[in-house]
Amino acid sequence: MPYWQDILSAEKIREVVTHVKSLSNVFTGPPPTALTIPPRVPPDAASIGRGKALFTSKICITCHGPEGRGGVRLTDAKGYPVISRDLTAPWTFRGGSEPEQIWLRITTGLLPNSMPSFAELITAAERWDLVNYVLSLSRTPPWEPGGTFGGPGQQADLVKRGEYLVRAEMCGLCHTQATRGGIYRDEFHLAGGQRVDVWPHGVLVSRNLTSDPDTGLGRWTTE
Repeated sequence: MPYWQDILSAEKIREVVTHVKSLSNVFTGPPPTALTIPPRVPPDAASIGRGKALFTSKICITCHGPEGRGGVRLTDAKGYPVISRDLTAPWTFRGGSEPEQIWLRITTGLLPNSMPSFAELITAAERWDLVNYVLSLSRTPPWEPGGTFGGPGQQADLVKRGEYLVRAEMCGLCHTQATRGGIYRDEFHLAGGQRVDVWPHGVLVSRNLTSDPDTGLGRWTTE
């Protein structure tokens, strides 16, 4: 998805937004009302301690893990796989890592994603305690002095690291069959059989990378 700021004026971008909104019935109801964000609770040790207790007791730990590193495979409202966010890497947060933005995500949730709303479960002040605790988990970004890589691509478990790299590098783009409509078939993930154009040399058919012993890599050694 490219940016259009240098190509379209602000007025034209708003016109595009209006058209996109007309394609869904989600926007046909009354306009939403603005959500007032209360003043932030000071991020002192007491608030962070309360936030940690809430993190454990309000199921946050179930999805994001005891250290907030995420990586848990979940499903969204449509049944698609979702990987829970690594809370130690705020630069990856959807919507931004400003305290007010995190408070909003906790308050409203991220439906149809698997992140629920906590507005009815905890008070506004308690949500600020959670925000303060989440921000206390932040690690130094890898591009800053003292920072290190710590994402799923750096795991010691080679199987988990390999799974991440296979998906991140989109190996399935060539090694998974697609329908005539261009929809990849999840039941044939990495099973090969996809035609790949290699101009001007011709057309190749991708190999089966699954553990099937006869048609895949099941009889191969690690080496």
